[in-house]
Amino acid sequence: ERATVYVRNNDNVTMEDLTFEHGGPYDPAKLYPLLFDNAEGLLMRRCQVVNGSGFGGADKRGVRIINNSTTAVSIEDTLIIGGYFGVDALGAIVTLRNVTMAYGWESGAKLQGPGTRTVSNCIFYDNGIFNNHGGNFQVQVNFAAGTGTIGHSLFFRPISNAGDLIGGIQTAVLFGDDPLVVDAGDYTAPFGGSGDWRLSSVDSPAVDSGDPATPATTDLDGSPRPHIAVAVGASTISDRGAYESVFEFVPPPKFDHTYADDVNGDNA
Repeated sequence: ERATVYVRNNDNVTMEDLTFEHGGPYDPAKLYPLLFDNAEGLLMRRCQVVNGSGFGGADKRGVRIINNSTTAVSIEDTLIIGGYFGVDALGAIVTLRNVTMAYGWESGAKLQGPGTRTVSNCIFYDNGIFNNHGGNFQVQVNFAAGTGTIGHSLFFRPISNAGDLIGGIQTAVLFGDDPLVVDAGDYTAPFGGSGDWRLSSVDSPAVDSGDPATPATTDLDGSPRPHIAVAVGASTISDRGAYESVFEFVPPPKFDHTYADDVNGDNA
């Protein structure tokens, strides 16, 4: 196993505000940007993992997680683009929260074998692109034989030849809803064409639709989550995905429709 960053037999490691990129087509097989092996309690937060070689590169996962059986590896407020899988967890306890994951070649997240997995407030965008554009059997999230829950997450795929989800107990999951990101890039371009994965509109189904129990934190930009608009009665619920929107909801003005010459007050 080879990786750009390899955390092995170290517990309670915290990785924050980092960007990991790897490779062109000449990378060795099984080169991962991140490999966590028996890394109990590892926290990865506000990071970006972008895989240049992942578009068709077999065995080049974005994040590979193995052999943690006591305390979850948590990936939060993070953007993962490309890779044969965005996240590949084998026999591991894993929590994915507010992760935006796009253009995984075979799957977005493959969470297989023994272990408990929790997926919450995530956006999965056009993963399984090998299937979408000529292959077969791929899905966006695969719990395989493991146990898991997925809640308040969103699946979007413009060409839907494959399934979105195998396994898992579902709560408030949206399928086929466009999250309306600013720029989804281009899956054929190096590093997915980069893109801008922030939410572009207050009409996005990802806005204010996360799990109400999500703890206060900061998003990938470092902005407070949840963002609470100044308008009276504004939502206190986080968005789905790595980025928290900062739209301000301004209530419409109230008009007095009483006519100036309305003597009896009946607006007639």
